[in-house]
Amino acid sequence: MIGNTLRRYNDTQIYLGPDFESTGLNLAESLPWDLAFSRFTNKQILSVDQYYIRWPNLVMSEDAARVTRFDRARYEREARDPKEVL
Repeated sequence: MIGNTLRRYNDTQIYLGPDFESTGLNLAESLPWDLAFSRFTNKQILSVDQYYIRWPNLVMSEDAARVTRFDRARYEREARDPKEVL
């Protein structure tokens, strides 16, 4: 079959899909406060992990908090040191 060596036909290939949430859209000044990633194959999700990144005096605008569903209480409770997460 033509193309049967393509990755889309390999059901055992594992992929990693990362996603960051940040305090804003300015990449020079915004801090990432949430890192989530999924490990998956073409057929199934293997794992989903989420980590909150603790920054001292994190400033979050109301709009950014609403759009990213930022929960300050959960962030304070679960956030970890940036070196540990990244």
